[in-house]
Amino acid sequence: MTKEYGKLTPIQFRGFVDQLPTFQRKADEMDKVMQEVPEERWKELLTEGYSWAWVYEFPFVLHLSVAMYAMNLTEWVQEVASSPDPQQRVLDDFGKEMSDEFHPDVEGQHGLGMVVSVTRTMQSILLYGRSLSALLQDVRDNNDLDCLFKAIKVDRTVVNCPSVADCIAKAELRNDKAFFRRLSNAFKGPSKKEWAGLSAMRLSFNVLRELELNNLSDDDLEQLMVHTLDVYKDVPGARKNLRMHYQNFRKFKTT
Repeated sequence: MTKEYGKLTPIQFRGFVDQLPTFQRKADEMDKVMQEVPEERWKELLTEGYSWAWVYEFPFVLHLSVAMYAMNLTEWVQEVASSPDPQQRVLDDFGKEMSDEFHPDVEGQHGLGMVVSVTRTMQSILLYGRSLSALLQDVRDNNDLDCLFKAIKVDRTVVNCPSVADCIAKAELRNDKAFFRRLSNAFKGPSKKEWAGLSAMRLSFNVLRELELNNLSDDDLEQLMVHTLDVYKDVPGARKNLRMHYQNFRKFKTT
């Protein structure tokens, strides 16, 4: 089958983007459930060494591999990979009941951490178009403090990552008050403005980047984003704005 967008047909592309509300709802439900867990239960589940931030120091693909193993989904991933149309298989399996048991080799506290890490990474992609792994890579490689604070906004535990801890230590040595003001603000989480309205567009651009579709014409870009995926409104100036967003996303490395 010839697919217009690399590994995806237009219908499949739309199918993945349309899962966004379901993901956001489930992420909110997970946060609510965890906040309602009694302290005694947390003491039973969490013993020591349960922080999951270390996984963000890995490339995103490796992060996902570790998480899939922990969530006992390796066999399913293999089935998907060997199917005639892996992307359609994933879409077909959305909404199906899957085992919630972690791999027998993985303690519950670590399995939970992997679930949270994948959820937070997805939220990072929706907010900034990049995974937490990609943000931290820019911190390591380029000392990019904007990426550092974006990562902390999504998941405060990233302060445990060696690359982030080093930045904090350096700021402490220098008594960098501006740094710690930004750090304090980052701990408050993303602003409403950052969440507003463009999550589906960011996800769509991220998919294009992963598919290495970096040279869409203005006509093709408008057709995809406005008419096929419905992630950008058909308003005057839409084409110009989409081109600007597209060019900005092309500057980044993959997730």
